[in-house]
Amino acid sequence: MKKILSFFLLVSLILTMVSCSPEDDADERPKDKVKKETDIAEIEVITEPEYEETEKIEHDHSADPQTTRGKLLQVMPDLEEHFFVNQLEGYMLDAFYVAYTAYLNYEDGCSFPTGLTEDEAFAIKIYLNYDCPELVQFEGDNLYYCWENGKVSGYELSYSRSASEFERMKRQTEAQLKELIAPVKNSDPERAEKYVYEEIISTCTYSAEAYHSFSAYGVLVNKVARCEGFSRTFTWAMRELDIESFVIAGGDNNDLYNAHSWNVVNINGYYCEVDVTYDNVRGTDGSLFPISYGFFNVSDKLHRDSYELWDPFTRFGTLPRRDVEKMNFHNQRGTYAYSTKQGVDIIRAQLDDGENTVYVKFDDKSCWDEVLADFSEIMNEWSRDSGIGTSYNYYWYSDAYVIVMKINYN
Repeated sequence: MKKILSFFLLVSLILTMVSCSPEDDADERPKDKVKKETDIAEIEVITEPEYEETEKIEHDHSADPQTTRGKLLQVMPDLEEHFFVNQLEGYMLDAFYVAYTAYLNYEDGCSFPTGLTEDEAFAIKIYLNYDCPELVQFEGDNLYYCWENGKVSGYELSYSRSASEFERMKRQTEAQLKELIAPVKNSDPERAEKYVYEEIISTCTYSAEAYHSFSAYGVLVNKVARCEGFSRTFTWAMRELDIESFVIAGGDNNDLYNAHSWNVVNINGYYCEVDVTYDNVRGTDGSLFPISYGFFNVSDKLHRDSYELWDPFTRFGTLPRRDVEKMNFHNQRGTYAYSTKQGVDIIRAQLDDGENTVYVKFDDKSCWDEVLADFSEIMNEWSRDSGIGTSYNYYWYSDAYVIVMKINYN
């Protein structure tokens, strides 16, 4: 290959922006993952903060078969893995049980033992969707509230396919899920989680409109999905690998049609957030952009700045703290920067090692901006110091403050 000066950058700039109108939960995709050639002001290195392990939440409920919980365990043996459902009690647990069993039996409706407020009925609907990825037949647009004396007395349910068709779809989904996790079934949690994350991203294309894009069937069988499908599938896979995980979602005022969903996962005692959708970015030719790991095992800081969690995820249960970056991909790899100078040093160290994929994630947007603004000069300086020419493309992910570079050494 002809040598190319490092300041000569050939990139095709692609900005993928998608809006959706979902069956139950539309999601707003991260809009500003792009690649670009674009001055750096040096600042002092900031010492990385210390982290404390997050205490795992435990729940102790009666499993008496005569209780609602006992009856639910008969049809949901892995109840304790369903993070939000497992925290329900009293009339809310009663309402969930009758709705869940109605879906299992493909009934055309259900009546709650106690009338619910609209907010409570909305919460049960959300748990059926996000906390029960195995419920392939759940379709939010086919669920309607029944009212009596100012309360929601139950749901009216309908289905887009027959019970036999949905059972076939569920068998297909479960078979594909088993195939997905088989290579890491006996692996340590970190390796298993990363493998599943990468496999879902590399084998599934994003679409807000595709049929069943909201479900694990869309991800694992049709290979087309939106955030709902990505997050539900990831949590289901984690549970099958005995890794605690659940889905959360947020947007404006519980607006189902202007929202996004992502995951929480417990890795080595640390609760982290994972957004599979974020890294599913493809060019116009269908090729996958480099995985940034910008929202892989991160704290809640980045999502908190963009989305307000819906009430069902905070009102009827307790969420664990998600305020540490210890398990962050870039922290584990040594590519997490707390200053502009540290970021430049991280880039140069990877170049010195001959890495073909160079990563850096910044804790602060201003540092990320400064490195981006003078990226070509950073590369020129390294080439002058090392005597090595390069050709490269680099990609920036502004929501996550990540830069990824694919590089060839001449």
